[in-house]
Formats: sequence, structure tokens, C-alpha cells
Amino acid sequence: MKKLFVYILLFVLPIGNIHSQETNSCGITNTSFKAGEKLRYSAYFRWGILQLSSFSIQSEVKRERYKGESVFAITTTGVTAGNMDKFFTIRDTLHAKLKVNDLQPLYFKEIANEEKFKATREFKYDYTDSTRVSWQFADNKNKEKAGNTTLTNCAYDAVSIIYRLRNYDFNAETLKPNQTFRIDYFSDGKSSPLQMRFEKKEIVTLKNGDRYDCLKFELEVAEGTLFKNNERVFIWITNDKNRLIAYVEAKLKIGYVKMDLVNVEHHRHPLAAKLKPVR
Repeated sequence: MKKLFVYILLFVLPIGNIHSQETNSCGITNTSFKAGEKLRYSAYFRWGILQLSSFSIQSEVKRERYKGESVFAITTTGVTAGNMDKFFTIRDTLHAKLKVNDLQPLYFKEIANEEKFKATREFKYDYTDSTRVSWQFADNKNKEKAGNTTLTNCAYDAVSIIYRLRNYDFNAETLKPNQTFRIDYFSDGKSSPLQMRFEKKEIVTLKNGDRYDCLKFELEVAEGTLFKNNERVFIWITNDKNRLIAYVEAKLKIGYVKMDLVNVEHHRHPLAAKLKPVR
């Protein structure tokens, strides 16, 4: 179960770049969120014969300066509680800094604290001549690695790509079933292509009864660690200007994971996609 928190974020979208035939631009104008926004998610699992819940993911956006740039400083935490905390303890934190003017990432740091496993991963981005990422990784099992990678495509880490995705021009009126969007997964100097496919518009009902009008996508993931080969992973993105990730559903090798949007604070636009409860 090592690295579980990061894999949950990767269900939403992996580190990489998103593009289709419509655009290859790395920079994008932010229209979906603002400083002060807070999101809270609840994940629950079926792990073999165990039914586990009480895994909370929270994300908060602040405004600050970093190396002379105005940035969105985003902190995302993952914490277990309840019966899951007794089975496996996670206290993970991810930090990301994105340029305010075009959402290009400048910095990323992951601090993993999962039972006996502890690790730190750090990315620093340089756009002087091309996209270069200086990266390093170290854990408490004496595993260390580092490098500098020059990328021909855009690069996004596990946090910044989610906010980049929320500003992608998914025009609900022109999206067609099976329309695809390529995603390049990048981690520690390596990249591999993945693909996201639009399925349909759908109203999703969450565990707490909240209902959202959404755009449903399928994310194709490679085999590894938690995933079955060619397993289906679905994400639901709200069909409004906030473009919130409302729900995620995926199967693991020995179970499944589901993640619900529980609470939103200080959102930029009205929650037009949130529907009245069914009585």
C-alpha cells in the first residue's frame, strides 16, 4: 500500500501534459479557481475482504511570491482516520507553486509519511531555453536518485496538473463521445503516454447525497503497483465554470477505490453544476 496517497491523486490525473489536436500550449489562463479555495475529498476502499474508509484529501490555494513570480501556492494533504488508520497510517503532504499568469508549475514537493515508509520528492522547473526539470528523490531505505530532464512537451506534477485540467477548454457543447486527450506521465526523469477519453454527460450522486451535473471521462492507466493492466478508471468533472473533480472511481488489483467531493469553500464561480437533492 506504499505511496497510496499519490496514487489516489494519479487516479485524478497523472504528472504530465494534456493536449489534443486543439492545443499544444503549456500556458493557460486561469478561469476556474481563485486564491482561498479549499477542497475536501473522502476516499473509501475495498481491499480484499476489508472495507476501508476515512481517508481524507484536502487542498488549499494561497497567493504568494516565489523567486520574483506571483504564484498560486497549493498545499494538498492526505490523512487516514478511523478503521483505515488502524490498518494503515498515512500522513502525506504535497506542495506546488504555479505561475498566476499562465499556471505553469515552478516547484513541487512531496513528503510521504506512510507507516514505516518515509520519502521526499522535489521538482524545480526552468523555462529559460526549454522546459527543464531538476528532480531528486530520497527515502528512509537509503534509496536516492536525482537528475535534470529536458522535456519536449509540457510538464506537470501530481498537484499542478489537476488545476491545469480544470482550466482546459472542455466545451460541453462540442465534446463528442470517444474524443480523446493525450496525457504524458512524468516522474523522476521518465515519461510515458496515457490517454483520457470523454464518455458522456452524466449526473453523479455522491455518498452523502450531493448530486452534480458532470462530464465523465475514462482514464487509461498502465499496469503497476495498485492497478490491473488496462483497468478502467473514471473521473467526473463538474459541468460548470469551476470544473471541480466531483468523483473518481477505479479498481485496484484486489479491490476498488472511490473518491467523493465532500466540501468546497471560497469557489470562484457559483456551483451551478450542483443539483437539488432528490426527495
